[in-house]
Amino acid sequence: MIDLGSTQIAFRLAVAVFVIVTPTLAFLAFYRLLERMRDDDLVNRLLDGEEYRPPTADDYIARLTGGRSTPAEGRLTRCRRCGNPTLPTGGCHYCRSEEA
Repeated sequence: MIDLGSTQIAFRLAVAVFVIVTPTLAFLAFYRLLERMRDDDLVNRLLDGEEYRPPTADDYIARLTGGRSTPAEGRLTRCRRCGNPTLPTGGCHYCRSEEA
């Protein structure tokens, strides 16, 4: 026959172990995640003193057209109002202009 008192003690002990171990494991996982983020290539370049250069519209056009940098080679053109890359028929989704 199972003693009810020992079952309650075992349950309380299991809950106590869970409450103690879970935050510790979560902290260790978070610490490892922060270490991985610290070892990222972008962070290393910034620590080495390289300057950050924000991407330009030409960089976006080259990325969207698969390396072709001129709009004549790809399907992208520039918006007349804001200068961002857009599709010739869709209008600009940056400034919400209807003309491309």
